Amino acid sequence: MNNKLGTQPIKGFRDFVPSDWKVQQYIFDTWRKVCESYGYEEYNGPVLEYATIYEKSGDDLGTTGKELYKFTDQGGRELALRPEMTPTVGRMIAEYEKIYSKPIRWFSIAQFFRAEKPQKGRGREFFQLNVDIFGSESVYSDIEIISLAVDMMYMFGATDEMFDLRLNNRYFAYFYFKEVLGLESREDQSTLLKLIDRFPKKGKDWLGEEIRIAKLDVNFNDLEKYLNLNLENVLDFLKVSLNNDSLYIENKEDIELFYKMLSIINETKLKKVCIYDATIARGLDYYTGTVFEVFDRNPKNNRAILGGGRYDDLLSMYREKSIPAIGFGWGDMPTRVFLEGWNLLDNRLSKVQTYYFPIISTDNYVDMLDIAKDLRTDGHIVVMGTRERSVGDALRIANKKGYDFVVIYGEEEKNNHVFKLKNMKSGKENMVDIDG
Repeated sequence: MNNKLGTQPIKGFRDFVPSDWKVQQYIFDTWRKVCESYGYEEYNGPVLEYATIYEKSGDDLGTTGKELYKFTDQGGRELALRPEMTPTVGRMIAEYEKIYSKPIRWFSIAQFFRAEKPQKGRGREFFQLNVDIFGSESVYSDIEIISLAVDMMYMFGATDEMFDLRLNNRYFAYFYFKEVLGLESREDQSTLLKLIDRFPKKGKDWLGEEIRIAKLDVNFNDLEKYLNLNLENVLDFLKVSLNNDSLYIENKEDIELFYKMLSIINETKLKKVCIYDATIARGLDYYTGTVFEVFDRNPKNNRAILGGGRYDDLLSMYREKSIPAIGFGWGDMPTRVFLEGWNLLDNRLSKVQTYYFPIISTDNYVDMLDIAKDLRTDGHIVVMGTRERSVGDALRIANKKGYDFVVIYGEEEKNNHVFKLKNMKSGKENMVDIDG
């Protein structure tokens, strides 16, 4: 009977062998570098939270809870492994915001867990970057967050042809649904927006059927015009609407900010990659105004790789008065799929030259430790041998492992107070004075 334990990780979870973790570190380092260049400070929070803080996050997280890893602990408390950072950072800001001057610029790189079906670019555990600005209603905060996301794409080596950032605004969508489509109630407007959010994956026939089932009185030809709007169309529509003093516009200030944001984007280099997309709605219920996603334009991976938006009301979960906020989340798995799909990893993973120092003679081991220490002090990676080997065996190992140099220190080298350094790529050998 075979009672040995299996060697595979749980489905949807990952092992990170060194080569995989090297890619992870490159992704993390790039995220961190860009965030810090914008003046954002790094934070983290607990991996366990009360399950109740996810109730307002959306159907799969809160209402149904089917994506939550949830359990009751020994104290009878209902807890969940965090599936996302926004409710946690919202709680932290509500607790600590008085000791920080606003706007508060924070970012985190943390691990998350969702009980969803694993697929390409999605797992049950993943790492994610979260970037947020708290305490600012300014349109310039929205533009900063969008600009930061675009700069990260460029820092990874992406060009304008590889991605686009797709924008929408929930308040604008509700206004359009009312004025053009004739949907008066916010409930009907919200229902239609959620259907449109799923439309790209489901298709036109599905959307029409769902609208019929939901009993939404919508002319489909008018709806198609909405789905085909571009940035210039939206600017023209808003310019006319906002200048019509006789027209009542709910959430007018928020829509004015959206108009200003699009106008600024239209005048800057961001226009090269930013487009208006009526299907961008973001499925989580806490989003308020502007929402956006960055899409991979690779035909083999036509999907969003990051997303975010405004969530000005979320902190009302924790306090009487909320705090305006905008940010985005970016998972490590879709990032890696994007980088591999465009061959952006091969030349960007930093490689420090590695020195292999075999034990040619155990009598020289004490001297070898001192030499290795000096080489490491100079910033080199030195891999020491673990048993005595011939020079030929040492060179074969160095080739197999891909080491850059072999340090040879035998009796002849010891007597001359030098060591031999062999370049495994060129084959050249140099004598190095130990005291030099």
